[in-house]
Amino acid sequence: MQLTSDDWIKSGLETLSQSGIASVKIEAIARKLKISKGSFYHYFRDRADLLEAMLLYWEEHLTREVIGLMSNSGMSAKEQFQALVYQSFSHTTKLQSAILAWANQDEQIAKRVKAIEHDRVRYIERLFTEMGFHPAESAMRAEISYFTFLGWIDRSSRDPALKSTQLADAFINLITQMS
Repeated sequence: MQLTSDDWIKSGLETLSQSGIASVKIEAIARKLKISKGSFYHYFRDRADLLEAMLLYWEEHLTREVIGLMSNSGMSAKEQFQALVYQSFSHTTKLQSAILAWANQDEQIAKRVKAIEHDRVRYIERLFTEMGFHPAESAMRAEISYFTFLGWIDRSSRDPALKSTQLADAFINLITQMS
């Protein structure tokens, strides 16, 4: 079986999600993929190159691609927000948590995560504005929504019962109510 760079990246992200950044090692990933570590060097110069590719994958697939798909979906702003909440509250929580932990250990990663968080919050802010909220209130609701997402990631990692559509629906109804 011929592996691709994406196989290495996805395995690296899985390792990051399960065990943290210190566990993302070429030899360990090669064992997991059941391949010699020599094949790694067909795609990456070194571990730092793999880590960069992993971060780019996260930025592209879990932010830019999601925003693009939602924006071009034909759904209303509220429907986009609801779909975003459902998706965010049900997928990739371990990876998101691991990325945040990595950012807390590495200043350069923290800068990249901050930029992605900015993009995410601006997208949510735009949705609230399209729902009819004043721009200042949209900005506040977007920040509150993102804070809620971050807190939910942390809490649900210890209590899987919190991964509930009932909670997601309650949050959506609360945060999208006009005052």
